[in-house]
Amino acid sequence: DIEALSDNHTNLVIIDNAPLYTEGKVVGQGWNGMLILREGDKPVGWIAMDNYIHRSPITNYQKQML
Repeated sequence: DIEALSDNHTNLVIIDNAPLYTEGKVVGQGWNGMLILREGDKPVGWIAMDNYIHRSPITNYQKQML
């Protein structure tokens, strides 16, 4: 969710049942995540992840590790 970039308290966004893309084409459905990297309050980048390869739901442990 792009609004999370302006929210200084949100660093991890996970969207369940989202379309999964590669090269601009939908290749499946699953969870999609964005880990926001910040310098202070300023967003400086993000890491995107999804479950296209393994098709497993994200676990609470995985969320905590991120």
